[in-house]
Amino acid sequence: MSQRNPMNERYTSDQKHGATRKSAASAKPVSKAASSVRTTSSKPEKKGLFGGSKKQEPAPAKAPKKTKAAQSSAKAEEAPSLSKEEQKEIEKHNKKVKRADREARRERNKEVNRFVPDTAEFKRLNRKRMVYSGVGFVGMIVAIVLSLLIPQQPFISIGLMIASWFFFFMGMRIDTNQLRPLREQGYDKAVRQAQKKANRKKK
Repeated sequence: MSQRNPMNERYTSDQKHGATRKSAASAKPVSKAASSVRTTSSKPEKKGLFGGSKKQEPAPAKAPKKTKAAQSSAKAEEAPSLSKEEQKEIEKHNKKVKRADREARRERNKEVNRFVPDTAEFKRLNRKRMVYSGVGFVGMIVAIVLSLLIPQQPFISIGLMIASWFFFFMGMRIDTNQLRPLREQGYDKAVRQAQKKANRKKK
């Protein structure tokens, strides 16, 4: 086996001799990365003005909302403490106020139902309601009599009963939807006029 001479110029000189060949793989064109693949750039990240990288400050966390129980307990703590007797008196007073309001509304409804406005519109609608109610009442009586006299033909009495209920319903609708608002308007107007007269007498 031959031995290399270390004193040969090839090994003692600083000049480069020969060259290495690139592999065939490096000569192939590089394909682009797919859209799902995330690539990182080899360039260094940009820094801030003073040489430090900019960091995103975390957003301040929102305070948790208080529940209804916590709010009610907080209000109870802030409110002055009352004795049991005082709480009972307050509850009794509230009950009396509610009862008085209910009685006042009941009395007002009674007075409104008894009040009859002296207007042509109210009289016309009231006559219409009475006609519908009268036709319905008479029709029900006739239907009952026919069902007793002609039991073999119940369809006549049933049809007449349905028509009678229809007239009753129309009369009730006129009373609630048309006559009731007119009664309330007339009653309020009469109360205002009475108050004005009373104020004039006092003066």
